[in-house]
Amino acid sequence: MNTLWIISLPLMLFVGAIIVILLDAFFAQSAQKSYPFTILVLVAALLTAPFLWAHQGAAFDGMIVLDSFSLLASFLFCLAGVITLLLLHDSPLSTAPFHCLLLLTLVGMMLLVSGANFLVLFIGLEILSLSVYVLAAFAKRDPLSAESGMKYFLLGSFASAFFLYGVAFIYGATGSIQLNIVAEAIAKSDFANRTYLYLGLVFLLVGYGFKISLAPFHMWTPDVYEGAPTPVTAFMAATVKAAALASLIRVFLVAFPSETVSQFWMPMIWILAVVTMSVGNLTAIWQNNLKRLLAYSSIAHAGYMLLGLLAAPDQAQQSIVYYFAAYIFMNLGAFAVVAYLEKSAGILNVDQYQSLAYTRPVLAFCMMLFLVSLGGMPPTAGFFGKFYLFRAVLQEEHVWAVVFAVLNSAISFYYYLRIVIAMFIPEKEAAVVPVSRIALPLIVTLILTVWGTISLGLFPGFFLELARAVSLL
Repeated sequence: MNTLWIISLPLMLFVGAIIVILLDAFFAQSAQKSYPFTILVLVAALLTAPFLWAHQGAAFDGMIVLDSFSLLASFLFCLAGVITLLLLHDSPLSTAPFHCLLLLTLVGMMLLVSGANFLVLFIGLEILSLSVYVLAAFAKRDPLSAESGMKYFLLGSFASAFFLYGVAFIYGATGSIQLNIVAEAIAKSDFANRTYLYLGLVFLLVGYGFKISLAPFHMWTPDVYEGAPTPVTAFMAATVKAAALASLIRVFLVAFPSETVSQFWMPMIWILAVVTMSVGNLTAIWQNNLKRLLAYSSIAHAGYMLLGLLAAPDQAQQSIVYYFAAYIFMNLGAFAVVAYLEKSAGILNVDQYQSLAYTRPVLAFCMMLFLVSLGGMPPTAGFFGKFYLFRAVLQEEHVWAVVFAVLNSAISFYYYLRIVIAMFIPEKEAAVVPVSRIALPLIVTLILTVWGTISLGLFPGFFLELARAVSLL
């Protein structure tokens, strides 16, 4: 019975995806039925998640675990899925196949954060990746979307290959693909296959690096984010790299906690985090297209989150989960505004946002809130997320890493405030933005994301207590 509880969330979404396929096969205008049904499935998963807190454990000989870490991450993925569907409410992309792929993507993410065995991790990675490749190319008549899907597919295939090479070397060194057994093999005093183990770690990190968009494996990100439909870009930016990062945390903290081995991978994490946040922020400065700018911004945020791995294990899990929660709200909120203005007025560049505060003051205020939160200005969610994360890293005396992170946060204010200034400075010759009435789903999206961005900053107590309860089994 406990096995059923442990796999109940991915199972619920998988069954939902099958039903969506059947709706598409047997009903005309299936999108009108599959859209509310998909939202219903995700809301049911959100409501079920708190009840699973008391049923934490492992299933299938420890290959899949349900712990507070995977449960909270799965909850946030489902929340991001609901927001993505709200953004798609009247889009021609909102079809039954799209809804099915979205549910399958979430199944892949849940397996990825719950997998305690490299086989489960690879299955989760592939379910997630194959679904997202198709979602990125879902706007079939748009050449940029097709190019985006093809680039993502090719580079994603390389990432999968590196991941498998890494797993093969680790299996060769330790004789197992189960994370806790790998840790036990490494801890033995007579363990001698360190060369194969370190090769495996390097390949594994490269594979994850592609998925998380760590520099120098980030080159696909701006092109894919720009070409994919904006709601898909928002979903990818908020969840895909977070799922891969959550998996990386479980693998490195469960399988490679040995002090000798951590002395090998920690310097690589340090360098990758600092290079990633620097490349993301410095390149974002020169972007005029909002989707590309937010793409580079997401690369920088991946660097911040990776930095959390340098903290003590319990602090690393808790601070990264808190940061991830804050990032989902502020990033999806910013993309919601971008998607609406792109669809209703065709504007997508920073200079086209001039005088937006005078033509659409509510949208401009929301966008300003999300951007200053992404920059880390108090008292928003972004500030508290960074403060909590940087403090955890500082406690392990990685002073220079935190100095680089703070400097990068300061740099990021330049390009975030450039958009804010454009919105609030009146331009005599600025054209009135011909936007349409804001539909109810977008209003709900904005209320939800503004609430999250403000409440995680002004009233962090409940969320901090929740994050402190997070642990890996």
